[in-house]
Amino acid sequence: MGPDFKKAFLKKNSDRIPSDEEVRQVVFGEAKGGAWRRGIAAGTGGLVGAVADQVGSKKHDKMRAEIESQGDSDAAAWPAASPYWVVLTDKHMRVFEGQVGSKKVGKSTYYSLDRIADLDFDKKMLISKLGVVFTDGSRIDLDVGKQKIKPFLEDFANLRSGM
Repeated sequence: MGPDFKKAFLKKNSDRIPSDEEVRQVVFGEAKGGAWRRGIAAGTGGLVGAVADQVGSKKHDKMRAEIESQGDSDAAAWPAASPYWVVLTDKHMRVFEGQVGSKKVGKSTYYSLDRIADLDFDKKMLISKLGVVFTDGSRIDLDVGKQKIKPFLEDFANLRSGM
């Protein structure tokens, strides 16, 4: 059921996690609509690929506008470039800018677990949705495709209940 994103992330980026933190789970997400764009554009090229890229860029721009409209919120600190590596450690949720087809990461931010109110998950046939709801009322919605989300949600719930 999909690649092991924890293993992939740690192989190239373990130095980006402080030594006093343990990586519990990793998911790979994109701006809402990003996974759809990649699915449509994959292998099409030409006009169809160009239109899919344009639609995807507009969806990403819309997501950034929604985030920025939330002012000085936790969501506003989310990295700007999609896709994202969302790394759950025993102390934080760390979010890194990623690159499709590459295991390299870019800029990052992190949130202590007490700043995250909830994670909601909407499982779909092709492209599932993960919502990160912050305690200040702001939120981020991501496409997460087909990957193991249940362990991520369970570990988050266990870590939050232990606080």
